Amino acid sequence: MVFQALRHIGKDSVTAGTIAHLRRRIPAKDRRKLLKDLWYATGWIAEAARKVCRAAGRTFWEKATILHMLYHLPSVSFRRSSFR
Repeated sequence: MVFQALRHIGKDSVTAGTIAHLRRRIPAKDRRKLLKDLWYATGWIAEAARKVCRAAGRTFWEKATILHMLYHLPSVSFRRSSFR
């Protein structure tokens, strides 16, 4: 039904607000099923559905990995003392 809804709304009418609304309204269990059903969608509908399924924010571990990577880059100006 998500594919049909997106098709009805139209490519030009799908905004970040629309994606956020769908993300809030569709339970996580159904979003996982939607990811499996992306095989049957094409083009802009598949891309919009992927955005709906994507997590709203980064997880703790994603953030920790990014900070770890940045800390060990030689060109980054901040070091451990910047986080205290």
